[in-house]
Amino acid sequence: MHRPRLTTSLRILGVAVALVLALLLALRVQARVTRQDLENEIGPVTPDAYASATVPDAENSAIWWRAAAAALDLDEDQTTLVGDLSKLRVGDWTPEQSEGLERVVAQAAPALTLAERAAALRASSWGLSGAQATSPKPDIPILKLLWLARVLNVRARLAVATGDWAVFRLCVTELGGISASLERETPLISLLVGLAVDRMAADVVLTAVQAPSTQREALDGLAARLPDVDLIPAWKRSLGGMATGFKTGSLSFNDVFGDVVATVTGRDEPLDIVLEAVRLANEPVGSDAMLIEGLESRKADTQNISMADMLAVSLLRTQSILSLRRLERLAISVRLEGLSTGRYPETLARWPQASTPDPFTGGTIRFERRADGSAVLEVPGAELAYNRASVLGTFVPYTWELPAPVSASS
Repeated sequence: MHRPRLTTSLRILGVAVALVLALLLALRVQARVTRQDLENEIGPVTPDAYASATVPDAENSAIWWRAAAAALDLDEDQTTLVGDLSKLRVGDWTPEQSEGLERVVAQAAPALTLAERAAALRASSWGLSGAQATSPKPDIPILKLLWLARVLNVRARLAVATGDWAVFRLCVTELGGISASLERETPLISLLVGLAVDRMAADVVLTAVQAPSTQREALDGLAARLPDVDLIPAWKRSLGGMATGFKTGSLSFNDVFGDVVATVTGRDEPLDIVLEAVRLANEPVGSDAMLIEGLESRKADTQNISMADMLAVSLLRTQSILSLRRLERLAISVRLEGLSTGRYPETLARWPQASTPDPFTGGTIRFERRADGSAVLEVPGAELAYNRASVLGTFVPYTWELPAPVSASS
């Protein structure tokens, strides 16, 4: 008597099971497609693909950078002083702070000597392989290198104030060397610290181009000493290394993000997030109003950062450095023109890179030569977009003032 009802129930159950199986199959296909898409857009998802480059020891600057980092021996008061000075214009330093910096430079002399040896070499390899090649804590003395870069930053800016152009140019070369050696490696932390040092180098260049006392000898050929690693492929390489660690099981989510980033469940979901982040690089993120607004609205919640936001901000930092690099190179060129001829050009037409879309904002660079002979270079909107989206605002502006040049004959 109840058989028709039982048959109907079984049919409904059968349909439900079929739907569930179809859904699971679709999800499995989608996961495979996601991994394939990841390989298509980033590269092979194998650990060997992310090992450090092979560089002969005689040409490897990383050997000397490691030695320089090991030789840097500053106490807590000295690191505090360097940190304070890095936030101030040289003209605002107190006599006590200036004297303290002299003691820091003397204390850091062994490290600075080794840094000079490192800066003479252009190639680098930190020798990462296997799990270290994708590790969130690679065998690189990152913290020591960061402090060495801060010492170089304040020393270079002091050299601008005193007209010691040899020391200024050496420090720029050394900052560029540290930055490039870190940006070439796969771990994301290595790239991000390299970008921070890149920004320190731009800070030094800005100090020089803005100083009325700067001489041609300070800037001639300086652009060749600046960091030149192709950053978007480097950023994608970092994400590829991360994805490889997730897929092979050599990295866990907590290995990379600890307790800072909100937990992601499922083995493939981090790969989906990495893939979406990589696709963001197809456009200048500074021009994406919705992305910037979303990052700004969520950045205050530092205890619940999403993996997607973390990777988006890392791309923002990468593209913003590319923007800053173009700005500093143009500023050097324009300043050299002024030092050679006694006046700045009316336009930037002779420099084709000035008319290309900005890597960060997608807009055009603004240049104005004023009636008093001074000039301004600006990436409109870059500083605002960066500071809105990032918890740590940029300490290097995207508006660079150039003083009226002294004529070549004078």
